[in-house]
Amino acid sequence: MKEACKSFSGGTLKKGVAKGLLAGFTVPADIRDLASIFVELQDKRHLADYDLTERFKRSDVLLLISRVESRILAFTNLPSSNEKRFFLACLWAWRELANL
Repeated sequence: MKEACKSFSGGTLKKGVAKGLLAGFTVPADIRDLASIFVELQDKRHLADYDLTERFKRSDVLLLISRVESRILAFTNLPSSNEKRFFLACLWAWRELANL
């Protein structure tokens, strides 16, 4: 999921993944934002789990939670679209799609 989100957050997809998409396919901003926060928080989770010297202030964590909630809400409120369905499918099958 992190690799898929890295790709979506940058707005460009691997050639093998984008191969079957219509010309001019763009990643909507709300999907880029959700993918971006996923990558950021995955990195922070690894720090929290594996770096015993890393400390997180409660206020910073609550701010991150608020950011995630707002991005999830924005994504949830997106109308149903091929882009939204494609993003969700990529989260599930990124390895297979990226290795085409």
